[in-house]
Amino acid sequence: MKLSFTLLFTLLFTLLFTKPTYAEVDCYNDYVNPVAICDAHIVVALTNLGTAKLYATDIDDGSYDNCYLVEYKARRMTNGWCPYGVADDTQFRPYVEFCCEDLGGPIWVILRVVDAHGNWNECMAEVTVQDNSSPHMTCPPDITISCCYWFSESALHDPYNHTFGTVVVNGEQPHAIVIDDDCNTWYAQPHNWGYDGQAGGSGACGGSWGNNGWVTIPEVIDYRNACGVGVIKRKFFVEVGNWSDWCYQTITVKNYSSNNYSIHWPYDYTADACLYTEYDVEPENIPHPYDKPSIPGYNGYGNSCSLLGIAHDDLVFTFNDGACKKILREWTVIDWCVYQPNNPWSPGIWKHTQVIKLMNATPPHFVYACPEHVVVNGYEPYCQGRYTESPHVEDDCTPTEGLKWDYKIDLNNDGSYNISYAGEGAPTVDKVLPLGWHKILWNVGDACGNYTTCSYKIHVIDKKAPSPICYYGLSTVVMPLGGMVTIWAKDFNASSYDNCTPAHKLKYSFSANAWEASRTFTCDDIGTVPIQIWVHDEYGNKDYCTTFINIDDNSTFCEEMNQVQGIVQTSQEIPVPEAEASMFKIMPDQSLDTDISEDESNTQGKFILGFGTTQYDRMIKLNRDGKPLEGMSTLDFVALNRHINGFQQITDPYKLYAADLDGNGRVGANDLALLRSALLGGYQLPTYKGNLTWQFFGETCNASTLEELINSCHNGVEISHTGTFPAIAKFKAVKMGDVNGDMVNTAWMISKRTNSEYQVQVRFNESNGTYDFIASKDLEVYGLQLSIAASDLSLTGGVLPMSDNSIAEDNQGISRISWGQSESLLIHAGEVLFTLENVPGNMSIQQMLTIDGESLYPEIYTANLTNEKIELVPFKSAASEVSYESKVTPNPFTETTTLQVSIPAGQEFTVTLYDIKGDELSNRKYVSYDSKAEVEIGSDVIPLPGVYYYRVKSSIGELTGKFVRQ
Repeated sequence: MKLSFTLLFTLLFTLLFTKPTYAEVDCYNDYVNPVAICDAHIVVALTNLGTAKLYATDIDDGSYDNCYLVEYKARRMTNGWCPYGVADDTQFRPYVEFCCEDLGGPIWVILRVVDAHGNWNECMAEVTVQDNSSPHMTCPPDITISCCYWFSESALHDPYNHTFGTVVVNGEQPHAIVIDDDCNTWYAQPHNWGYDGQAGGSGACGGSWGNNGWVTIPEVIDYRNACGVGVIKRKFFVEVGNWSDWCYQTITVKNYSSNNYSIHWPYDYTADACLYTEYDVEPENIPHPYDKPSIPGYNGYGNSCSLLGIAHDDLVFTFNDGACKKILREWTVIDWCVYQPNNPWSPGIWKHTQVIKLMNATPPHFVYACPEHVVVNGYEPYCQGRYTESPHVEDDCTPTEGLKWDYKIDLNNDGSYNISYAGEGAPTVDKVLPLGWHKILWNVGDACGNYTTCSYKIHVIDKKAPSPICYYGLSTVVMPLGGMVTIWAKDFNASSYDNCTPAHKLKYSFSANAWEASRTFTCDDIGTVPIQIWVHDEYGNKDYCTTFINIDDNSTFCEEMNQVQGIVQTSQEIPVPEAEASMFKIMPDQSLDTDISEDESNTQGKFILGFGTTQYDRMIKLNRDGKPLEGMSTLDFVALNRHINGFQQITDPYKLYAADLDGNGRVGANDLALLRSALLGGYQLPTYKGNLTWQFFGETCNASTLEELINSCHNGVEISHTGTFPAIAKFKAVKMGDVNGDMVNTAWMISKRTNSEYQVQVRFNESNGTYDFIASKDLEVYGLQLSIAASDLSLTGGVLPMSDNSIAEDNQGISRISWGQSESLLIHAGEVLFTLENVPGNMSIQQMLTIDGESLYPEIYTANLTNEKIELVPFKSAASEVSYESKVTPNPFTETTTLQVSIPAGQEFTVTLYDIKGDELSNRKYVSYDSKAEVEIGSDVIPLPGVYYYRVKSSIGELTGKFVRQ
């Protein structure tokens, strides 16, 4: 019974010092029920028999009565499932019994206390039943195996592998541990070593843990050596709830074998020396059973009770026992589990010598058969010749670098060898021999001792050419009668010599033909004539020196014999002056040789050439150096643009040729781009025609198409020496880039191209420092061009669709402006044609235009593609006394800005906004109500950051400018 200390003290004090009175407690007429107090939670542990009793007094936690208690009883609330003989019903007894079936969930019991007059009361308690008896664990038995018994690593570490046994739990049945180990001769095989270990089975409730036991092998200690012998210890660990235990199993590995092996040594081996070297017969390169020893029963992994090592050592002998090479291969097999290196009588070592032969009996051979004799050209001093030869010798197995050879030379072929030499590798000879007949004997051997020979005669002859030394140049004149003169080759000899032939026996000629000792020069040879002077020795050897002879025509006899009158014009019959005319002789091989006759065309495009009567025809060619822009203007660009776009086709093949700037035989957009680049200063064009140079065609070709002109016409006129004289040579001149053939900007054009002038008004805008170029009158325009004597200019188009692509700076610092299109554009007086920025502030309007041969002539192209000269004049307007200007504030801006326009009140004006590409963004009309009008520009019109432009147009004129949105 459990009583609190306070309650116990109170009862003792009452009994000892207080005498109850019947007035206070009436124990003879007691009708008051006792007070029942239970221990709320009770844990009951089963005995080793799997049962337990809980007495009613063990449930009480201080029950009391007004008089005194006489009885304590207890019962289950519900029946249990215990076996027979265990009181687990709901009857009140002095105790309540429990069994293994009560393990797990709580069981409720009732305590009843009764006083002396039969009054009673009850309370309830929760009971937990536990089985705390210790389980029992046994390891699998220790085992002895041989070192040749194979097993996997999982057999040691896997608790579910039954090779060496395991520990079973959760009521599993143990298995017999049976091992069939043929090498273990101490036991009959297969041998039963016992059964698996167990965990559990002897607890109060039969060892049943609800199948929650776990077995692991956390540690395997392997004490075996390299020969596989030693001890293996395995640790088994069992864990059940809060209980765990472990044990060790020992596996002993022993060597029961005798370590005697039946070694199969490799057979002796013979191989073809042509196919194999000593490196090709290494064990890994030859087949079984010639490769290496084999040992039946040994798997080579070191767990068969042995640790075998196999090695070999080769001794190579050359030319031994009839073989090219003989190899004695000594094999050694060692069992390191038995062999003792320091014991000469130790077992465990075996040796064997294998014989390998590389055989060959085929001698080397000369790839080319031995000749009867060879001829040696003697070029050495003292009439000697150097004999150099490397006969091609091959062997069926010995490489060239392994050959051994020697030669002997019999000078003068008299039966006595005078020179000998020996070497290795490719045979070769390099000897200086005297003139005459000799004999050589070759002997070549291979690496197997096989030899072959070759013998032939050597004939050394003089082949060293004489050493010609000539005078450098002679001079003479042609004879007036017949126009010729004869010269002897020996006259050019200075001090020629030869190694064998005396100087007085040398012969001289003008060619390899020794009989051409003299040569006659004619009018064809006027000028400096390169010649060859040949020197011949007694053995037919010859060489030459190069010199020259000057043939002069002091009396101009030759030029006056056959005259050629030439003329050069454009396809528009405009004479071309300053064209350099040159004459060439047409040689028999059709090459051209320079002639002395030259002339330059005059202002009528005429020139005169001449040559003497000879056997050669003549070729006349022209060349002209001019300025890049000769014959070119923006009008050529307009003409080519109209041709490409189909407005006005160009049919003249010479004009099409001038337009074909890329040289591909066709006229297209690329040529148009190259022409614009040329006008703006890009002279170097990618064309085979010499960029912007002059081209000339002989008028003997009458081409009607560009293709015919390219494929059928050439740049020269041929004159036959048998023709009628004076002969006529006509040329058509083409200036590349001069598409319309009008020859503008050429140096010889004295008269003006036009008497008409068109004034362009120039207005300076003080607000932004720009210059507006304004039309002075209505005009139909195809294009314009001009050059401004300033650099770093920026151009903005006005009514003309111009941009920075229309302006460029040439290499002289001049800004060129060129614009043109295939269709005309109507402009009106007062409209801004374009605007320039960055014009120097100190430059007057009269200083702007520049006119020279390197610049674009200032002109504008109007209706019918006529041109008018541009004249720049200051701007004047009807409202010039009124301020007319504009500006954007703020600039740059972020969200909105204001365009302020100073303009007379009541004036109507239009504001147009453009992006940087010239695309129109907005166009609106406004009326000023006072002298200043303001136009707000916001993000609805200018949605993105960038550079933009505006144009204000009114009857007074135009204002332009740019602004930036950030």
